[in-house]
Amino acid sequence: MLSGKEQWQDEREHLMASSSTRNREVRARIEKWLTDDDWKLTPFEAEGMLWAFRAATSDARRVVIGMPAQKPDAILVTCGLSVAEHQRQKLALLDFAKRSEFLWDLRHELLLRDVEFDGVESPLKAIAVHSMIFLDGLTQDNFYQRILRVSNAVMALACRFGRFFGEAYSPDAQEFVN
Repeated sequence: MLSGKEQWQDEREHLMASSSTRNREVRARIEKWLTDDDWKLTPFEAEGMLWAFRAATSDARRVVIGMPAQKPDAILVTCGLSVAEHQRQKLALLDFAKRSEFLWDLRHELLLRDVEFDGVESPLKAIAVHSMIFLDGLTQDNFYQRILRVSNAVMALACRFGRFFGEAYSPDAQEFVN
């Protein structure tokens, strides 16, 4: 018969093993969905993630997908863009009110698109856009909706930048951060 401490440790090890199995199964399912749709996947180690990979399509749609260590019951989909040096210089030359208005417009655009974001601040260097899906709602449709949500939000930002700076929009004109 196990003591209370031994029983607790045994239960903890069992939970960790089943959690690890579930994490591998979720990752395999997501990888299958993406590779079946011709996404190219590149696994990498990311701080704070149990696993992560970069995913890209032939038409330049790129995202990072991973399972946060602090939230192993969820999948995080992230996409972002870097602000080009010439755009940073133009922003720095704007008066405070005009620059602040532009940043508020960017935040508003992202809020309307129902995504979380980081980096919309002065000086503007890069913007990361995130959406999380919990495992109890993880279907192929819901997963792809998250990918579309974050990647379309980044494309909308690129359009806003192009419009604000009087530049033609091109998905290749923005350097995506992953």
